[in-house]
Amino acid sequence: MSLRRLLIAFAIACLWIGPRTAAAQVNPFEEDDQAEKGEKPKKADDKDAKDEKGKKDEKDEKDDKKEKGEKKKGEEAASGERPATDASGENLSSQESVIDQPETGAPSDDEKADVDDVVRGKPSRARAGERVPLTANYSPVGLIVTGVVAGTGSTLVLAGTNILGEPRASFGPPSRGSLDYGVSIHAHGDLAEGGSFLLGIPTIAGWALPAVAGGYYLVSALYYGISDAPMIGAQSNAIDHKAIGYAQTLGWTALAVGAARLAFGRERPYVALARPAFAQDNLADTTSFLSARSALSFAFASYVSRDVGNYLVNRAGWNFLPGRLIPAVVAYGVATLASVAHVRDQQNFLSDEVVGAVLGGVIGNCVYAIHFDDQGNPRLRNRDAEPTAFAPFVAPGPSGEVSAGLVARQRF
Repeated sequence: MSLRRLLIAFAIACLWIGPRTAAAQVNPFEEDDQAEKGEKPKKADDKDAKDEKGKKDEKDEKDDKKEKGEKKKGEEAASGERPATDASGENLSSQESVIDQPETGAPSDDEKADVDDVVRGKPSRARAGERVPLTANYSPVGLIVTGVVAGTGSTLVLAGTNILGEPRASFGPPSRGSLDYGVSIHAHGDLAEGGSFLLGIPTIAGWALPAVAGGYYLVSALYYGISDAPMIGAQSNAIDHKAIGYAQTLGWTALAVGAARLAFGRERPYVALARPAFAQDNLADTTSFLSARSALSFAFASYVSRDVGNYLVNRAGWNFLPGRLIPAVVAYGVATLASVAHVRDQQNFLSDEVVGAVLGGVIGNCVYAIHFDDQGNPRLRNRDAEPTAFAPFVAPGPSGEVSAGLVARQRF
């Protein structure tokens, strides 16, 4: 990309961010300019009124206590009594004005830790421990749409051909000599007996794993909603958010697959290549494109691998590389093995599997990225509640050096 285009993009971004942040920002040099002119710096009226009132009340309270102390001293002097003193000889009555008065202005250790976490790009401990309402992450309309999409998509995938009938084949098998055609011709089992790859275990896993993960999220969310405590001690306090996100992932994937299979019919390899030994009674002969099992298994792999990876890195203390890599290798490996089994068993062409895998993977990653950050915390969707804010910070480094910059904060 040319330098000119980069500059134009940067200018557009500044124009977009500027108006959104102007209302929430205070010019750091405004007070200095006004001080030079002899003017009083502008502050938020409500905040100033509260601060001035609090300071005035605090001053009046101190004055009252001081007057009481002086009056008491006078009474003691008049009566000849000696005031009580501590071990150092200091008058205890003079200390009454400072007893039980909380310190103001100085941040607590927890607040300092939260600021340090924000500077380092980590979620504050307060946010990490609080329970975020579903409506802060998902809109009410979005929750309703999720239920409708999940129900419609499941119906189309599981019973679409029974309700609407098998689609007419709109395009044929891959052309002869292509990689897609060659894989189906050469990668197969016994042409006379048929049979399933690895006893059908990968094919079953392609359906079972997405369903098992869905059951886990559902049961955990229901338990958390009823008992207000996680079902497993190490579970995230946002497990209900994770359940809705997973329902969106499978729902949109199933809806896209079901619509595509009914709109674009394609004969399965065992029909197009005349290999009836691999035919199965529970499969429609013209729904090869695109593979539902491949799409759902890769949707499961993309969503769950990110969720588990965030847990291992941010909560279990694993190093970044193994914490991210191991869940991804396991989840995507199982999904890939299921796709290989479909091609080998003459259920789908290679292109059907590739398109399904890309569709499921994109939907799973997009849904997770939209609703959760890199620590697995829910994103807050209400932009108006807290606009983008930029605050300067200065932080000492481990070797004594000082780093400075801006902290940006945005609620989604």
